Amino acid sequence: MVECGSYQNEEPALVVTDLRTSRPHRIRRFVVQVLIVGLAVIGLTLAVLVGPRIRENGSLSVKLKSKRVDSLMFQSITNWNEESRYAGKQSGKGYPTIREGDIVEPFTVTRFILTNKNSEEIEEDWEELKAAWTIKQIYLDGSETKLMDTMTTSTTYLDITIELIGDIRVYCEIDLLGKTMHLSRVFNVRYVRRNIRKLSDKARNNFFDAVHTVMTLSRSEGQAAYGPNFNELDFFVKIHLNNAGLKSTDKLHDGLGFVTQHVTITDAFERSLRSVDPSVSIPYWSYTEDSSMVTKMGSQVKKLWNLEIWQSGWFGNTTNSKYHTVEEGRWAYQRVTKDSTNEVHNPYGFLRSPWNMNKDPFVARVHKMEGVTYSLSNWPDCDKFYLQNYDYTSWYDWAWAISYAPHGTVHTMIGGYYHSGNLFERLSDILSDSYIESFAYSTLTIIKNLYRDMDDTDVAYPQYCSSDTPQEDCHMICPQGWLKNASGTDEFKSLISKYDWSTNISDDREQFTKFLNIFCITPFSPGEQLDSGSPVDISFW
Repeated sequence: MVECGSYQNEEPALVVTDLRTSRPHRIRRFVVQVLIVGLAVIGLTLAVLVGPRIRENGSLSVKLKSKRVDSLMFQSITNWNEESRYAGKQSGKGYPTIREGDIVEPFTVTRFILTNKNSEEIEEDWEELKAAWTIKQIYLDGSETKLMDTMTTSTTYLDITIELIGDIRVYCEIDLLGKTMHLSRVFNVRYVRRNIRKLSDKARNNFFDAVHTVMTLSRSEGQAAYGPNFNELDFFVKIHLNNAGLKSTDKLHDGLGFVTQHVTITDAFERSLRSVDPSVSIPYWSYTEDSSMVTKMGSQVKKLWNLEIWQSGWFGNTTNSKYHTVEEGRWAYQRVTKDSTNEVHNPYGFLRSPWNMNKDPFVARVHKMEGVTYSLSNWPDCDKFYLQNYDYTSWYDWAWAISYAPHGTVHTMIGGYYHSGNLFERLSDILSDSYIESFAYSTLTIIKNLYRDMDDTDVAYPQYCSSDTPQEDCHMICPQGWLKNASGTDEFKSLISKYDWSTNISDDREQFTKFLNIFCITPFSPGEQLDSGSPVDISFW
């Protein structure tokens, strides 16, 4: 298992394109090399006495001796599939509650293999062998029913796809040179989620292709093609947006429901993907590896976006895009849906938060906050995960904290904010550079808290901006008293009082008025990963 924050870019132990070509534990072959003429006679004599001759193709000859069979007595059954071969370890290995080889993955070709008394896998095709394979489904009450008719092979393995979730029992009756053996083993058929960086190209592309299908088809088209479990991407965008973008509250974040509700959304999204490709599981992204890799490259934060995971065959790259959007690969110029009839939308009608003034039609990743560049220290590393798991002694405290340092800053650094101009130029005569940076980071919470906490008579967000309204003209509307002499701002001052930059200006009416005249006409526009419509971005999942 890879330790937190470490990433080993190593070749896989086994790469399999044909399950039959990879044989990790073969019966060892005995080769007698003639060194001198005298030893040749001895070698031939021993070959007759010991037993089996070896064919060129590696299978035992018809003259296999029974005492040789005794030394190869089959003891159990194990299994592999193409992805576990690629990973070089069986599914579930490393978990203390799972016995090695117990997990079978559904809807993918599985090879059940006989093992000997030394737990060595015997993967052979012998003419002398008859192996009768039967697979039964096990129900909760312990009863069993056949999943297939008995299959007889001359191989010590069986390739088959299990199309269910649950438990099965695999039986094998072996007849080899008059000796009969009966083996059975119970397997747990479960989906396995893997590190996205450790997937084979095939598995990763299968996942991305399924997401792309869910992204591009409507619900009616998808259900006609793939059945009732299909839901389009916007279905999940709306669930997240309509619960996180409300004026009254955020039902998905900043509370104890964060983990469970996001797990539920992910589970529903996964079901939709599996209607397209039932072999797919959503992989996990171990983003502490990103921090570790960039640290080894000199800790320049811009190198984050040069990692393989942000290239066109993966999440896609936006660093050189005018619109801060992906321009190559599956996600190129992916559009945010316009739907002004939805419960929550932005002033331009896009499926974005009401406080998001962005009129650009494409999924945006800005990687900066109002032009302020992040530091690598903002990205979660192992320390943040360690503290999250060892600094809290109650579920309550742990659940409150989990969405912040170990998680939220990934959204912040991917999404970013833009359409705000150069803050260093606009605020240079009001705030120092360090306070400008602090202000830029704080806009993440200030903008949405203003929307929720301030009365509309104080600060109003536009409900509608026509498509021809220039970006700079679609912004919050502040009271005239704020803009003239910073009067009536006590509630706003209270809202920003926890930020260090506010103490530098809030007691200076003239400076505060200047600040408000800049702040109130800025069309703050978070990228999708910092928005309530974040599921539209592949990196969300």
